Amino acid sequence: MAKKQKRFYINYFLIGIVFAFFMIFLFLNKKEVISACGEVARDTVLKNNLLGSNVTCIRIVAPNVVFDCNGNEIFINPIEEGRIHSGIFINSSSHNVVVKNCKVSGFNAKSNYDIYGIDSESSNNLFLNNTINITTNGLNSRGMYINDGNESRVFDNKIFTIGKRAYGIRFEGFNNRVNVSGNYIEGEVAPNGVFVTVLEPSQHFANSSIVNNHIVCKSAKEE
Repeated sequence: MAKKQKRFYINYFLIGIVFAFFMIFLFLNKKEVISACGEVARDTVLKNNLLGSNVTCIRIVAPNVVFDCNGNEIFINPIEEGRIHSGIFINSSSHNVVVKNCKVSGFNAKSNYDIYGIDSESSNNLFLNNTINITTNGLNSRGMYINDGNESRVFDNKIFTIGKRAYGIRFEGFNNRVNVSGNYIEGEVAPNGVFVTVLEPSQHFANSSIVNNHIVCKSAKEE
């Protein structure tokens, strides 16, 4: 009888441990739902449209994060002259990030505001099924800006830019083994579809692929 009772308590204890680990697993893998601009440090789903009230609306500050807008829109509202305003910013330590199903738009009629739809400073990220629409009279209208984006993938996005320097996607720094495919990119006034800058001989765009994209460049309309 004592042995059966002891075995019962051991089994009960083991079941409790398994249940505790299961609950911890659910907690760690639960997606956060947000409804305002701010920092993102875990898998997150956007609940509603956002109006950016700061220089950057969404700041992704941790690696291995999935940010899913779920079809909602982030509107960039430029507020500071001479500053770069972005809808989504990924900092240099946040690698292996996924940004998907986002609509990012921004408009500014002044000449001293630059607008980037998505501004990424890290590598091994995936940008999937996003729609970006940026119009500015500033020097830079960039749908996506990717700096040091080794092994990043840009798939099935729609990007529209209007500006004096209208870049659909601009790469700078180390961008080896990058794959850009299935995107629709349209620019107007002074357009650049996919623009690659090599700042130093050691910075390359090696083993990268830009294929099967539809790129439309429209010059400024004559009066």
